[in-house]
Formats: sequence, structure tokens, C-alpha cells
Amino acid sequence: MQTGIWYLPVHKLWISAGADYNIRTWKFSEAKDQSKIIADKMMFAHLKIITSIEELISPRLIASGSLDGHIKLWDLTDPSNPPILLTELRDPN
Repeated sequence: MQTGIWYLPVHKLWISAGADYNIRTWKFSEAKDQSKIIADKMMFAHLKIITSIEELISPRLIASGSLDGHIKLWDLTDPSNPPILLTELRDPN
């Protein structure tokens, strides 16, 4: 089950947060006979509910925030490779 969905205009990408605390990217099928949206990539992201996903323009990154107290910065710029977790900010409490 997906708990949130965002469109990221700079990345030209639909992204969602799941009840499994992971992030998925989505793309539209190129098939002429059907119009489907299919899951593309998955990021094993957080340990609790993802509350926000934000697009950063410069540098071109994605930030995800969660009730686990972490903010993670992801690089999605190379569509042929999996997303890269660049860094993680943690709540000191």
C-alpha cells in the first residue's frame, strides 16, 4: 500500500512512499495497446512512516523525511543505475 505520492518536475518523475517504509519511482508503460503505470526503482529508505519527499534543485537530489527521525538525501540523476543514498541526517534525541 502506498501512503503518499509526489510529482517531481525537475526529475520528471512520480515517486511514492509505501506502508513498508520504502520509496518507489514510477514510469508510464510505452506499450501502444495499454496505458499502465509500473514501478521502476525501489529505495529501502526508512524504519517508520515516510512523512515527506522533497525535490532539491541544486544539487539535483531527493530528500526523504520519516517518523524515524532521519532525513535521507538520494541521488536519482542516472536513470540506468539504482538510486544512491548520499547521506543521512539523524535527530540527536
